[in-house]
Amino acid sequence: MDSNKSCRSCGAAIVFLVTKKGKIVPVNQETVKPEDTLYDRERHVSHFSTCPAADTFRAGGEAKI
Repeated sequence: MDSNKSCRSCGAAIVFLVTKKGKIVPVNQETVKPEDTLYDRERHVSHFSTCPAADTFRAGGEAKI
């Protein structure tokens, strides 16, 4: 699921990847290779950890993106 977008709050380039449990997570684009489809917390940086407004996009632990 390589959906290139930009963060609605800070404008950073993000890509949506899928976790092993099937959840979708926004990831900082510079940490993603073109062939990546699954989120790997060892290689990818979740955009929630770097976005200054991450809390405005969460609702009960789920992204409102």
